[in-house]
This record gives sequence, structure tokens and C-alpha cells, in this order.
Amino acid sequence: MPPQIPPLPLPSELSMPVRDILRGLRKTLNGPPKLADSVEAALPAVLRDIAQGVARFARAGLDPQTPPRPCLDRVAQLHGFDADRATADLFADLAYRGLEFVLARQERPDLMVSETIARIAYDSAMANTTGDAFHRAQDLFQNLRDHHVIGAAPGTPLGLTASDNRIIQIALLALLLWMLVERDATPQPEAEVLALCADVAASIFDQSPGDQKDLAKIFETYAGAI
Repeated sequence: MPPQIPPLPLPSELSMPVRDILRGLRKTLNGPPKLADSVEAALPAVLRDIAQGVARFARAGLDPQTPPRPCLDRVAQLHGFDADRATADLFADLAYRGLEFVLARQERPDLMVSETIARIAYDSAMANTTGDAFHRAQDLFQNLRDHHVIGAAPGTPLGLTASDNRIIQIALLALLLWMLVERDATPQPEAEVLALCADVAASIFDQSPGDQKDLAKIFETYAGAI
């Protein structure tokens, strides 16, 4: 009998760095045809067939355009920003899905988000932060920005324009504001809350684009108003 080939794992079952690689490859292959062709041509033949199926495989659980509702609903489990591993893993997953949602809404789905870097930035922030949830969110904003969790090539500022940086900072502000919003007994759908946070974040940034010294106060003010 021929050996049985094990089924492909679900994207959620893959380790964080592998998920990042697949997501990046999917975006490249679904991008401009010339870029996709050049990437495919550079791959070894044994990987080419795999690469051509990545886009289909990724849509099983990695497509950010319409994140499954249960994924966004998990934000209710994020009670503040704690340093334990479960909270860090949950934050990284929500950061990826939330940021991709906001970027798609701003018509910049070409910018990539790294779940792995989100986790690294979270651990870095929690190791050096003090204070309440709003001050922790301020430190998280700075760490996510400085680690380049979003980018043309996450982890580096390469290829980013001033316009890109504006969109990135709005997305980060929206993400953390969304995570801080108080949920009542009859909550709105999380996609609607996140969309509202994105609109509020854009307004805040456009009013004072260079003022990020007291983000904790901004988070406290607006999280209680949304």
C-alpha cells in the first residue's frame, strides 16, 4: 500500500512563525502578477506547487478581509494586559486579526502584520511597564510601533512612506483602543466596535499627529466613551 499522506494542518494549528510565513507568501502571490511570478520563479521546483496552493490554503483561516466573528469575539477574554503566556498568545492572535481588519478597511491590505512580532513586542512591553491598563496600552503602542509589527517587511521600516507610517499608527491606536473598550451585557458585534475605534483613532491622529506623549490619557478618555 502507498504511504498515507497526513492531512494538512489547519492554519491555527501551525506555530506562530510558520503562520507568518504563509500569510506573507499568500499576500505576495495574490499581489501584482509580475511580483507573484518573480517569487514563484525563484522557488525550488519542489516548493512551487506548494506555493501555488498557499492562497487557497490560507483562506481556510488566515484571510483577514472578513475575520470569523469568534476570532474577534475573543477580545472579551482579554482582561487587561497581563504578563502570562496565555494572555500574550491571545494578544498576538487578536493583534494580527484586528490590525489586518483595520488595514483592509483603510484600503491598505498590502501592508503585512506579523503575529510573531506582536508577541515579541507584547513580552517586551510587559517586562518593562508599570501602571494601569491605559499606561500598559501606551507602552504596547510604542513597542508595537518600534518593533515594526506592520510593514512592507515586518520587523523593519524598509519601504515605508510617511503615509504608510500614518496608517500604521492609526491602526495601532485603533487596535489598543478596541481592546480597552468596556463591554456591557448586550455588546455590539466586535467588528462594528473595531470599525468605530478605527474612525476615532484616525480623528485623534489627524488632530494631533505628533502628540503621543500622553497616550494613556487618550486611551482612558476614549475607551470609556465608545
